[in-house]
Amino acid sequence: MYGSFVSYNSGVSAHRIYFAFLAILPFALAGLTLLIPGDAGLTRPGPSSTNSHEPMEILAALNVGAVLLGTALTIRAMAAEHRIFRREQQVGLSAPAYLAAKLTVYGLAAALWTAVMFAIVVAVKGGPVGGAALLHNATIELYVTAAATAIVSAVIGLTLSALGKALREVLPLVVPAILASVLFNGSLVQLVSLWGLQQISWFVPAQWGFAASASTVNLRRIDTLAANMADRNYKCGCLIGNLSNELADQSRLIRDRLSSNFAAWSRPIETCIRDGQKAGEISRDIDARVLADFLLNSLEGAMLRTKVEKDSSPLDHFVTLVFSRVLT
Repeated sequence: MYGSFVSYNSGVSAHRIYFAFLAILPFALAGLTLLIPGDAGLTRPGPSSTNSHEPMEILAALNVGAVLLGTALTIRAMAAEHRIFRREQQVGLSAPAYLAAKLTVYGLAAALWTAVMFAIVVAVKGGPVGGAALLHNATIELYVTAAATAIVSAVIGLTLSALGKALREVLPLVVPAILASVLFNGSLVQLVSLWGLQQISWFVPAQWGFAASASTVNLRRIDTLAANMADRNYKCGCLIGNLSNELADQSRLIRDRLSSNFAAWSRPIETCIRDGQKAGEISRDIDARVLADFLLNSLEGAMLRTKVEKDSSPLDHFVTLVFSRVLT
């Protein structure tokens, strides 16, 4: 009798500790994300920024945070209720109905917990400033991506939880699952570019979540281009542009090859602009081919000025004007 009482009290105490952990977790993850240095948030860091990769690090933290939230919500769900489920199943409980109820409740909880973490980070660091890839609002789209990552992680947590009859049997499975998310999401640890490891990353939900969030904030534009040029002290510029400046007058053969390269670059830009015009997202006042050539010429000029000024301002102004005035 005394042993049963102690066991019951231990179970209640464990539940309270677990629920307290879940209540604190989104705030703790948001706080850790806010420790990332820099003041650019999800926009392009300036030349004087202390952290040229701040946007990527914030996205990585949100991605891993969503994985942790989803997994933590469900990792003990099936294991803790294994005996209860078996008993209820004997009196007619439908397994599909039980699973559907779990997925619905924990999916909503994962979305809510993610919203708390996401709202704190965006309130302090700021949201994305560019246009969304699919939805009309980039901030909402970024949240949907994080919430989807958390929900999928919650499903994985339920799956892992069903593999054991007790929590001690399930917990050892959590570490490799979360470690895989950190290593293969394609953010801070560059494993997904290696053959073999890249194929493994296709099966890691965190990789798809990070790729979607990177698309929403246009990470290649706000991080890679400016940061790489800054790391090289703005010395490199564009290879084709540099060759055009130095060799176009020296050889007809070289000039023709450079011209064909520019034309090859311009064609996909023209296609994108034409698709945008058909969708009503870009004005039809200017021919798509003319506009594509203008954008390519402007980019080359901006990169040349960036080399001369040793500053990213020409590229910043190019991007701002193109997406706020030209492609509208």
